[in-house]
Amino acid sequence: MRFAILFLLGCEKAYQEPPPPPPPPPAPHDAGADAEPHDSHFTIVYAARTDDASDGANPTFFNIVEDSEFFVIADATRPEVSKAAAELMGELFAKECHDVVDDEAQMRCALDHTTAKLVLDHRRTSIAAVIVRGDRALIARAGDTPVGWRHRGSFDVFDTVTPQLGAGTPARLQWIDLSRGDTVFVVNKRLLDVAGKDAVRSAAPEHEMRKDALGARVDDLLATGKRLRGRSDAVTALAIHLIRPAEATDAR
Repeated sequence: MRFAILFLLGCEKAYQEPPPPPPPPPAPHDAGADAEPHDSHFTIVYAARTDDASDGANPTFFNIVEDSEFFVIADATRPEVSKAAAELMGELFAKECHDVVDDEAQMRCALDHTTAKLVLDHRRTSIAAVIVRGDRALIARAGDTPVGWRHRGSFDVFDTVTPQLGAGTPARLQWIDLSRGDTVFVVNKRLLDVAGKDAVRSAAPEHEMRKDALGARVDDLLATGKRLRGRSDAVTALAIHLIRPAEATDAR
């Protein structure tokens, strides 16, 4: 915000208008259009893998918008519904919803427009979406797509089942605090069911890890899921990992 101080010089004295009052503090999590590029304390590396079921079906789709640090997995009973929802959310987040007032409003904008499209087409899907903003991440969930969070020595899984996107109920939004070396995992429900929380926890690095090593961890997690799943089960995992900016040169 720019301030201007005007001076009026008379013949006998100078008059200076008092400066305007300071602006109010920004709203929490404010990262509107003027916040680009984001002043992040970290570099994000990520790895995403999916494997079709034995019969060739895969109803889970992920979408990543690097410039917006936006990640989403959609999981419906029909692949075309998941694909359309994941692609639409990414497009909305990067374009039509880009210039809204803050991160939560931007996420809500993408969710609301995607929901309206799903309702119009009489369709529903489970989604889990993540945006990273500096040392925080905003998680949006609707349905049963779980999110795991490795934070220092702890590991939490957000897997409460809520109405799917398109059911007319708003998605749940939640902020989490991030530290260097943290990992956020988004997986489809079937992978969590067959592999278990311990397998996802083991795949999440305890310390900073480069992209190729992170990809190997995700490969191992999918291999576990593939070994334990049924013939009709596809497995999908997306890992978002934070490292120090000095390693950004070729990390991605």
